[in-house]
Amino acid sequence: MAVVIMVIVASALPYLGQVLFSPWALSLTGRPTLPGYWYGEMSFGRGDQRPVAMQLRATRCSRCSDDLEGEARVCAAGRSIDYRLSGEVADRNASRFTLDSYPHPDTRAPGIHLERLDATWAGGDEISITATLEVTNPDGSWSSDKQPEQPSRFRLHRGTEANLRSAC
Repeated sequence: MAVVIMVIVASALPYLGQVLFSPWALSLTGRPTLPGYWYGEMSFGRGDQRPVAMQLRATRCSRCSDDLEGEARVCAAGRSIDYRLSGEVADRNASRFTLDSYPHPDTRAPGIHLERLDATWAGGDEISITATLEVTNPDGSWSSDKQPEQPSRFRLHRGTEANLRSAC
């Protein structure tokens, strides 16, 4: 009997630690958590509004510096661009967090791409994001004179897996 209790306690420790130290990642009370699906629309320049959807997950790697990982899909003219995301939360409630984005597969088509996402989350069903964008030239290079002068500011709302899969 003691062995069974020890196994149950050992199995629950990672979840208990997450509830205590990262309440943004796992809730026992039913309050919203940051991991999940999110969707919205963002500007990639004047008159260039694009749907965007993402999935965020809490990482469980004790040796990793990242707290979050996930995927994002951005719709562009007749195609979608998929990204891998990784980042860190700034505090226990994830009221601020950053994500770095990497096109996946790692092919940078010419155009404007996500670079870094700085976000705020008040613990509800909306994330406010300021995105740094990067222009890739047709030859695969980028030059500072073509880079956007201003970051893109937008909001994402809680969504579903269907939002991510059918974003484009």
